[in-house]
Amino acid sequence: MEKLLRIVRIALLATILVACGAPPGGQASEDVPHRPAESAGELMRFSGQGDGEIRGESLPEGIHRLRLSHTGERNFIVKDQGGAEELLLVNLIGGYEGAISLAGGRAVALEVSADGDWTAVIEELGELPDHGCGGSGNDVSGVFLGTEEEPLIAFRHTGEDIFAVRLCSGSGSELLVNSFGDVEMEMRLIFQPGAEYFWEVQADGAWSIE
Repeated sequence: MEKLLRIVRIALLATILVACGAPPGGQASEDVPHRPAESAGELMRFSGQGDGEIRGESLPEGIHRLRLSHTGERNFIVKDQGGAEELLLVNLIGGYEGAISLAGGRAVALEVSADGDWTAVIEELGELPDHGCGGSGNDVSGVFLGTEEEPLIAFRHTGEDIFAVRLCSGSGSELLVNSFGDVEMEMRLIFQPGAEYFWEVQADGAWSIE
């Protein structure tokens, strides 16, 4: 699954990361303590201000959701240092709220560069009754099972920037949508019956998959 995560992240984020200058000066990097989870589905929760290093216990095997927020005005950069290779997860300027996938089966090791308050919450993906879901901004859906049906799926987005959707499974991932601005399109898909799937979405506005 770590290989899958790398495929998803490199292919999706390489097209959407915002080029920024060097991280601003701020508080010296320090380990951020692990706070207890606050809701069902949460595995770990961290928070801080300015630069910090997140070190946590080992995550269960599989893919999880890393939900991030930042209230600063300058660079917000998050790197995953827990795998064989360092991965750049987020690189932008200003406030941010969104989620991306994170591989389990290893200890949490993230590096944060920020000028404001931030939070990092690691969650279980959870389950969906079917392929339908929606939200706003970057997100990772729950897991749904493929069926013998070949559904006509509608993708919608209301925004001004990129809208990218990947269908992810244990055998890899596929970029289905890669567009900008308002989007309304349909696509018929074939799923493997009984296989587990989830969506990884990059968006700047409200979106839905139905």
